Amino acid sequence: MRLLQRKAEDLGIAVTLITDDDKVRQLCAVTGFTVYSSVDDFKRHSTRHEYYDRPRPSARAPISSWLSAAGALVMLGVIGWIGYVMLPAATVSVTPSVRQLDIDVPITADQSISSPDVSAGEIPAHVAFAEVDGETTVSATGQRPVPNQAARGVVTFTNQTGDPVTVPASTILLAGSKVFFTAQQTYVAPTVSLGDQSLSGTGSTIVQAVQPGEEGNVPAGSITAIQGPLASTLTVINSSALTGGSNKQATYLSADDQAKAKQNLLDQLRQQALDKIHSQIQKNETFLLSPATDGDGAIEQLTFEESPEQVTTATKLHMKVLLRGLTFQGDDVNQVVAASFDRAVAQEAPGARQLNAPLVIDPPEVTDNNGANVQMRVHTTGKIMTPLDSRAIEQRARGLPPEEAQAAVASMPGVGQATVKLWPGWAKAVPSLSWRTHVAIGSPAI
Repeated sequence: MRLLQRKAEDLGIAVTLITDDDKVRQLCAVTGFTVYSSVDDFKRHSTRHEYYDRPRPSARAPISSWLSAAGALVMLGVIGWIGYVMLPAATVSVTPSVRQLDIDVPITADQSISSPDVSAGEIPAHVAFAEVDGETTVSATGQRPVPNQAARGVVTFTNQTGDPVTVPASTILLAGSKVFFTAQQTYVAPTVSLGDQSLSGTGSTIVQAVQPGEEGNVPAGSITAIQGPLASTLTVINSSALTGGSNKQATYLSADDQAKAKQNLLDQLRQQALDKIHSQIQKNETFLLSPATDGDGAIEQLTFEESPEQVTTATKLHMKVLLRGLTFQGDDVNQVVAASFDRAVAQEAPGARQLNAPLVIDPPEVTDNNGANVQMRVHTTGKIMTPLDSRAIEQRARGLPPEEAQAAVASMPGVGQATVKLWPGWAKAVPSLSWRTHVAIGSPAI
């Protein structure tokens, strides 16, 4: 600058520089040169008259002046070359770190509000319902034993009087709680006395259990009572067991048959109702079933064509189902999640920002549903980074050997990777002159 100043004085010219380099601008202030930061700045402060009407030097400058100018330029070139070659330089390359941020966003879908409130985490909800009915055939598959044939055997009556007794057919006999009847009329002879001995009159007949089934098969000596007035004149006993009573397997509509048919028909009608509801709402809406109409709570009517206790083959089951719940917009959920994520990023670190990668939003998880509003929790994941300060990076590395400088820079908040290169090869540390250190900040890897 001094050489250029002297040359300008020899030539009698005014020198004006246009540069945005702070070092050059400082030197211009010392040497008295006029300096502008840009061409537009120069044009605003210089007029045509001031620029073109200054005294012009002679058309032919002395040879000595030309030699002096050439020498000055050579000297400037030599000084610049020496500075460039001799002064060390460093390049610090930095890649910002990217980290994942996971948050859970509480959201309430409420039918009492009309527009989303992102700060409160509330979105509007609407009631949706559908009613359907249908029927199905229920087949009886239950098996159980039922009475088949009644037990039969022989009993013997003993007359306790001296008069003959006639036992009518269908006279009731008892073996505890089990009931039998005589199959035919029976004559019982009177009791007679022979000397000092008496000979009891007896009569035998066939009897049958009133109720068919295996319960009528009683052992010998079980039938001991007569129902009615004959009990005072006769006694009865079966000297051998009654046999022939049997059961058989019969089909009936079991409780399991009824439960399976009910559940299958409920599942079918429930799906029909859901399809009907989804056909009425928009594609970006979500439907949440009210707990009051979930499961058996959805059944409004259930009837069998015949009484289940009487069904031995099949019958019809009719059912009516009502589903009710709340719907909400997926865009409203995304809006609340995005706002919540922005707030979470701002709290992470000053200047932190979300990368361009989209948020990953999981389906809402219902935490409470009372039919009027739904409490949900939405998990979302995004990638964020903290902006880096080139000047702070240069100051952290200044004066350190490359390995230490690299470790120091890599430990700074927001730095993912860092490399430090020195030039020329003999340089041992990052220059202390800030203009000899170049900081290159790359793009983060998403």
